[in-house]
Amino acid sequence: MVRVARVVVVGCGLALAGCGSWMPTIDFTAAFNQQPAAVPLPVDSEPPGAEARAPTGASCRTPCSLPVIPSGDLAVSFALPGFQPQTVPVRVIAADFREYGGTVRFDPNPVFAQLEPAAPPVVIKKKKKKLPPGAVSQVPAPAPQ
Repeated sequence: MVRVARVVVVGCGLALAGCGSWMPTIDFTAAFNQQPAAVPLPVDSEPPGAEARAPTGASCRTPCSLPVIPSGDLAVSFALPGFQPQTVPVRVIAADFREYGGTVRFDPNPVFAQLEPAAPPVVIKKKKKKLPPGAVSQVPAPAPQ
C-alpha cells in the first residue's frame, strides 16, 4: 500500500511539473502601467502653414490636429520661415465623466498663434577708405595669363 501511495505521489508531481511548460504567462505589469491614449489637439495659425510641434515631438502644418497625451500642461511651438517663432501654453483640464462623457478638455481650444513677421536682417556696409591724392592703391595687380 505504501508503495502504491509513493507511485501516486511521484506521478502527480511529474504531472504538475509538466504543466508549467505549457501554461501561458500573463504580464500583469503591462496591464497596469499603460500610457493614456493620445488625444487630438486642434491647432491653427495666422498665416496658415506654420509647423506646430508638441512636446512629444509630433508635428503638423496648420490648420491641423496634434496627437498629445493629456498627462499635464504642455506648450505648442509654432514656426514659419520669415516669421518669429511663438510658443503657446496649453492647460489640460480633467473632464468630469458625468458632465462631459469622459473627454479631455484643453484651454485654449483650438490653440491659435498669430505669427509676427521677422525683422529684416541688418546689413552692415563697409566704408571704403579714401586715399589721399597721388597715393597708390595696395591692391595687387592681376596675374598675366
